[in-house]
Amino acid sequence: FTLYKNDTFNGRRSKWKFRFHGEIYNEPYIDYYLEEYCSVFPLSKRNSYIISHRLIMIEKKIFLKDDETFYLVKVINDDKNEYMLIKPKKSGKILVKRKYPIVALFSIQDLSDIKDKSLTAEDFSFREWVFVKHR
Repeated sequence: FTLYKNDTFNGRRSKWKFRFHGEIYNEPYIDYYLEEYCSVFPLSKRNSYIISHRLIMIEKKIFLKDDETFYLVKVINDDKNEYMLIKPKKSGKILVKRKYPIVALFSIQDLSDIKDKSLTAEDFSFREWVFVKHR
């Protein structure tokens, strides 16, 4: 979280306030899987990018522009490992069966992109909605 001072207006004194980094909606459900091996499953099998479940490792939490929360994930394959981003779903149905968080899956071109704090979700390639579950 961050502390900041609210400016005075209409003769009132300034006040100290705090702001949380990221989104508070779905993050605790995803933080549970942080630095763990788990699987992602497509929310819809029709026109799916990943087709079936994939083993992943959620490596770290990243804050980009306006403290937008993303998680760097490594997709574990037999021949090569691929890095992608997931982002918590913020509105509507956010859980499958009341326990598995729904996230957006994004492709990234280069790992150095995640160091650019001016990027937003629109700067990455959205692939599909998936949910995270223990393997």
